[in-house]
Amino acid sequence: MPAKRRDHKEMERRRKRGAVLFEKGYPAAEVARRVGVSRQAATRWKGAWLEGGGSALVSKGAAGRKPRLRKDQHRQIVDALLEGPVARGYRTNLWDSSARRAVD
Repeated sequence: MPAKRRDHKEMERRRKRGAVLFEKGYPAAEVARRVGVSRQAATRWKGAWLEGGGSALVSKGAAGRKPRLRKDQHRQIVDALLEGPVARGYRTNLWDSSARRAVD
């Protein structure tokens, strides 16, 4: 089963809703309850909001390292895996270097 992707737009909407509630004077615990996040998350949002206003709660996009493979390279790997080892020159259906045929 593929990993669930984060919906950055929805996460940003929740943070912005939190900012509106902070402006109305609600404590972080109540904001957390109303928008459905942990108290710790709401507390972090409040700190960011106090320092930088609403713009501090804007989504920064996907987190983490950028992929090293281009999409076409990723597709080639997936295709090779789906075809199987024998179709790629292996003697058996194991991806094992000892089962690799010599390349002419």
